[in-house]
Amino acid sequence: MPNFRQLLQLASLYVGYGLSVFVRKSFTFVLPDVINSTGVERSQLGLVTSSQCIAYSVSKFFSGFLADQYRPKLLLQLSLIGSALTAFAFTGFNSVWMFSIFWFLNGLCQGLSWPACAKILMAWFPPDNFATVWSILSTSINVSGSIGPLFITTIALHYGWRLGMIIPACSALVLAVIFTVTLQEDPSQFGLQNYQEEHSGDKDKSINKNETNISQVTSVFLDPFLFLLGISYLILCGIRTCMMDWSHLYLIEEKQFSPILSSTIASSMEVGGIVGSIVSGIWSDKASISPGSVSRVKCRLNVARNFCFGVTLSLYLFVHHMHHYSNEIFVVLVGFAIGFFVYGPLTISGVAALESVPGHMCGAASSVCSAFGNAGGVIAGLPVTYLASHRGWHQTFVYICYLSLVSLALFWQLGRMQCQLKQDDTKDKTS
Repeated sequence: MPNFRQLLQLASLYVGYGLSVFVRKSFTFVLPDVINSTGVERSQLGLVTSSQCIAYSVSKFFSGFLADQYRPKLLLQLSLIGSALTAFAFTGFNSVWMFSIFWFLNGLCQGLSWPACAKILMAWFPPDNFATVWSILSTSINVSGSIGPLFITTIALHYGWRLGMIIPACSALVLAVIFTVTLQEDPSQFGLQNYQEEHSGDKDKSINKNETNISQVTSVFLDPFLFLLGISYLILCGIRTCMMDWSHLYLIEEKQFSPILSSTIASSMEVGGIVGSIVSGIWSDKASISPGSVSRVKCRLNVARNFCFGVTLSLYLFVHHMHHYSNEIFVVLVGFAIGFFVYGPLTISGVAALESVPGHMCGAASSVCSAFGNAGGVIAGLPVTYLASHRGWHQTFVYICYLSLVSLALFWQLGRMQCQLKQDDTKDKTS
């Protein structure tokens, strides 16, 4: 059982990252009121959201290297403070260009948070239950996505969109100050074990940790195991984004669903994602401590492969067996299943990437994994809509179903491989 200090760190990270997502999505939640009160056109607001998305992707990539070099607690605090201040400044203007500038800066600040959370989590929790706590922390995204629209929209409706963005920003600023007391990055300060070495196998303190960021990212990108893991992560992120962004439109235009019934898919997928993340974490932890010669990472990837079977099956049901006359319970269950099975291997992939490299390269591995995930999200945007305009939404989702088979094959192959970086690091320490 986790002790009080461990639970305090997990709770701090959960609230901290959840609030970070809350601030990041706040503009999206107040969009209707912004349009009505400022007269800004809908087409112009795409520039604002895109500016943040680009900045967030770039920042999240490089922040992994920063987390390897600097204190992760400081990075998380700077992320919350910077996100809050840019959100404050955002509300002081009515210009699209000023909106875009400050929301771009907000994206840069936001990208610092997740790699910092990962580094702190690895220090406090042992490998035997790391996937479980990782999956719990991951659900903070789903919780913020569920609570955020209702809370911020209600505030904006009664008090205006500016207050709807200021309240989350104020909360982030206060939490950054509270973290000075509650959040600690080194358990050894309290006489507890620091598990960073146990995760990475870096028992020998004499290993060289002065590699440049460029050499680290090159090593990670060129490793066949991590490259295939990144491709599988890209595919799963693409499937998730397609289902979240385009399933609603697909069901209405191709399947003649009512808007209300089709909207239940997104909601049920969010709930399924929360449950799937936690179940996958617990399952992979149980599998990784089973007796035998199979490595911990391979055990986790075998669990991810089993989840991918479910991804293919649930997508097949979604594409070929869901109709406007389908039972509502069936519709909700299929949506739940898609979220459950897609979020499971996504959670495990993040854990596997961190555990596959030496400890001083965890941030680099996280950054590269994030880069593949962001690429999947980008591909699920304009390229997918272009394909749908030429082949139709139904055929597009058939192709998405085929992609799930590719991810299944990749996880099968990954279960037969090992990260070369970990092997090389072990050889260096024994020579």
